Amino acid sequence: MGARRRSVAGAAAVALVITGCGSGKSGASHDAVTTAAATFLHDWSTGDLAAAAAATTDPGAAKAALQDFQSRIEPTTRTLTVGSESACKGGQPCTVAFDADLQLRGLGQWRYGGSLGLIQQSTGNTKRWIVQ
Repeated sequence: MGARRRSVAGAAAVALVITGCGSGKSGASHDAVTTAAATFLHDWSTGDLAAAAAATTDPGAAKAALQDFQSRIEPTTRTLTVGSESACKGGQPCTVAFDADLQLRGLGQWRYGGSLGLIQQSTGNTKRWIVQ
């Protein structure tokens, strides 16, 4: 396996670390969960890695992982589309599916599906969903 292919395989592993899974049943605020996932995916797809990382439980680690993913596979375009939510109930962790369509420098198109685990974070009286 060439160095370039090993880098892509390593980057894929990074992507899987970022896209954790939640647990629970349906019922959480669909709009809030879907909006949080869509915002994270939008920020990632437009290359605003700091904003994407800020919407996670560990911004420092997430930013490093996203930057590593970017530098290893060198996507020239990224289209990340939010899918359906599942496994949500009363503030319990949720899972939101997504589809990725990347154009990789020197390798062509790479499509895959994944999922984001989201949890509800409370700060004072404010609650928001963030990527786990």
